[in-house]
Amino acid sequence: MVLFIFAHEYSEFGNKRIVPVGPIQAATVSQTPTSTPEATATPRNLGEDVETWEIGRSVNEAPLEVIRIGNGPKAVLFVGGIHAGYAPNSVAVAEEAADYFRRVPSAVPPDISLYIIPNLNSDALWEDAYEALFKHPLGCAVGTAVTPTGAVQRFANGLMIWRQDKERVYVLTNDEKLTEHDVNNPDLRGYYNSELHKGAFGYLYNNDPDVRDRLGAPLEAEAPAEDFRLQDFEKGVILTFSNFGGKTTILLTDEARWKAY
Repeated sequence: MVLFIFAHEYSEFGNKRIVPVGPIQAATVSQTPTSTPEATATPRNLGEDVETWEIGRSVNEAPLEVIRIGNGPKAVLFVGGIHAGYAPNSVAVAEEAADYFRRVPSAVPPDISLYIIPNLNSDALWEDAYEALFKHPLGCAVGTAVTPTGAVQRFANGLMIWRQDKERVYVLTNDEKLTEHDVNNPDLRGYYNSELHKGAFGYLYNNDPDVRDRLGAPLEAEAPAEDFRLQDFEKGVILTFSNFGGKTTILLTDEARWKAY
């Protein structure tokens, strides 16, 4: 028999609360009392009671790990993050449990083998945007996180971001306003006016006066988006890249607004 335990998350506008984890109580069956000899403690080889191994890879090649504590014949499986969106508290509960039982493996009953998978869906976790998601709820995820080809270009008053998978350009201005532009046109790929005005960015800038006026002059040529990753939600998008000296995480909302974290 395998007992499954799934973590539930609790959050209150960015304040995390982790439910304390204690020893697992082995199930008992009531029996007719009989005379029983006094129990004698048997030492356990705790060095063999804890191990971690990889059970597979996510879509984005992140390792999926399971931690085993105990060597009993009864298996108990404890899974943390399983959602297709952000669920950092569920992962945190499982990690707290794993840390506790690693420190105190004797807390697991002798007849139990406890298996803990902290995060079964690591591609969907956005810990750095956790508090932001409470201020700007995006609803449920409509897909897993993906790593498409992308590009970025900085301007005096904002930024352009291109994602190849949907052939879309996001125009972000410093007043936190957002516009989205469909650039699914093969002719745009060959567009060239200068090194600062080329491709979809250059075409959009030179042919849309509103975009040009809001962004101001380009500060540099477009560049491939480094470590580009994004995930679509019901009410927007989370994306991240690392072009400008560090990781940048941005929320794009369906209210034509954006926020960087």
